[in-house]
Amino acid sequence: MLGFRGASRHYDPRYREGFALECWAMKQVREVMGLTNAKLMVPFCRTVEEERLALAEMEQHGLKRGEKGLEVYVMCESRAT
Repeated sequence: MLGFRGASRHYDPRYREGFALECWAMKQVREVMGLTNAKLMVPFCRTVEEERLALAEMEQHGLKRGEKGLEVYVMCESRAT
């Protein structure tokens, strides 16, 4: 499973149920517990397209950047040339 981490697993069909559970937990934290200062981070993002796919998957689970003050940070990875 090397490489199956970060943003790429957010939209991968093999991890869809797991990511849905992560999103549900964050919605509980923000909406039920009222901790609206909790921010999300998309980890190990290698490309802009990867970020778009990860954010789209989050939106499908009710976590849209900007809604209800939700901030999403992106941790970028670069490749040495």
